[in-house]
Amino acid sequence: MKKTWILLLAAFSVLIIAIILVFSLRCAARARGEISLRGSKEAIRESILAITPAGTSMDDVLKVIADNESWELGAIWQDSGYGKADNVVGVKSIRAHIGTYMFIFQHDVTVLWGFDADEKLIDVAVHIDIDAL
Repeated sequence: MKKTWILLLAAFSVLIIAIILVFSLRCAARARGEISLRGSKEAIRESILAITPAGTSMDDVLKVIADNESWELGAIWQDSGYGKADNVVGVKSIRAHIGTYMFIFQHDVTVLWGFDADEKLIDVAVHIDIDAL
């Protein structure tokens, strides 16, 4: 009986330490200005807009992408915005993969920036693709 309580206490202690560690890492990442990929699409979008607000130039968005070591520039479209045929945002756009995380399956997070003819940011979209294979 005593061994059972000791094992339960040890397991509980490990769980508490793990929770504190995760919380500390998230706080440290937030302090460095990193974006939490595990948030909702809207939360990620708001974080992206905080670093690249509406009106930001294409060149400045490209600099932000280049400055984030874990981000990968996917494409630059000088002649089309992003979105579906009935809802295209902008006349130019940029796509970048900003990270991957695992939660049962692999989640890939991609951001699209849409620009007007003067290369000023209009809006941002976030896509999260889930790979179940």
